[in-house]
Amino acid sequence: MEAEVDPLTGHEFQSIIQAMNVMGYDAAAVGNHEVTDYGLEFFERARDNSVFPWLSANIMLADDPDEFYVEPYTILRRQVDGIPIDVGVIGFVPPQITDWGRRHLEGEVITRDIVEQAQALIPELREKADIVVVVGHTGIDAGPIDSYDARENAGYWLAREVEGIDALILGHQHNYFPGDYPDIEGVDNEKGLIHGVPCRYGRFLG
Repeated sequence: MEAEVDPLTGHEFQSIIQAMNVMGYDAAAVGNHEVTDYGLEFFERARDNSVFPWLSANIMLADDPDEFYVEPYTILRRQVDGIPIDVGVIGFVPPQITDWGRRHLEGEVITRDIVEQAQALIPELREKADIVVVVGHTGIDAGPIDSYDARENAGYWLAREVEGIDALILGHQHNYFPGDYPDIEGVDNEKGLIHGVPCRYGRFLG
């Protein structure tokens, strides 16, 4: 609606962002629909009017592949029972977005593998934070780590292959966890653990 039927103009920005600002979001992971459906300009209007950071550690600028498109992670300073803690939050998106949204993204951004980027960046984040939480727009697939489906839905392999993750908050496959992933080695479908890492997965998470 706001992108095509009655496009935003001037200083207007998306109603959902207005709602998220009021709700007090701490951070959000960039998902595939944010950038593939209506292009980067529409997303950047949302990003620039958000009072919380948008995160992705695996979207890079096409003309500078070492430069992140948005911040890869943020650190939230909180208190638990009066004790200050630093919570590191890092975001990921399926690397296939550059194929799915080629008409918008080609020549603008490139993507890197989720697990490889996590292995590169989480040790750095671990040094800065007491707790590390992955907020990933990605699902859970136990197929070969280099397969198309597992690269798109990397939660299983993040928990198995990346040291230093304390929790996963995922969403992409329109499933729930715990609940929808029985009979996968290393996955506790009742306690909500993937290789011992607590995970929550909902249709509207990630």
